[in-house]
Amino acid sequence: MDWTDEAGAEWSIKIDCPTLLEVKKRHGMNLADVSLKAGTAWETLSSDPGILYEVIWTLSRKQAEARGVTAEDFAEAFCGDAMERAASALWETVANFSPAPKRSMLRSLSRQGTEIARRQREALEAVGDEAVIAAAMEDFNQILARLRSKGS
Repeated sequence: MDWTDEAGAEWSIKIDCPTLLEVKKRHGMNLADVSLKAGTAWETLSSDPGILYEVIWTLSRKQAEARGVTAEDFAEAFCGDAMERAASALWETVANFSPAPKRSMLRSLSRQGTEIARRQREALEAVGDEAVIAAAMEDFNQILARLRSKGS
């Protein structure tokens, strides 16, 4: 499945057994476990853009190296709507990798997730910038507290 970063570069995500094992080894995540329960890969990926970046970088690293794109360059273009495009491509790729019964369910969930994301954007636009900034600062403060506790 392909996605486009904010610099306009197109990337392709491929999932097979070796890539699933690499993600599990590097990030401790089982991408084949599509549960959204707390602590699972998909819950973490949908709530932590830093982890999402790391997983997408792992899956895109060989392409990036072939193009001469550094991790820093990749990260700079992995922002805004590109994160959503990459997450959708990852989800679709995992669905395509899955056995037929699971694939159908995952595709349905993907469509629903896209609709939920659209509604969230509309709701955020409706409440105005001040409320969005306040919510973002609250998220930032929670992330900062988590990072500080890990450093202790």
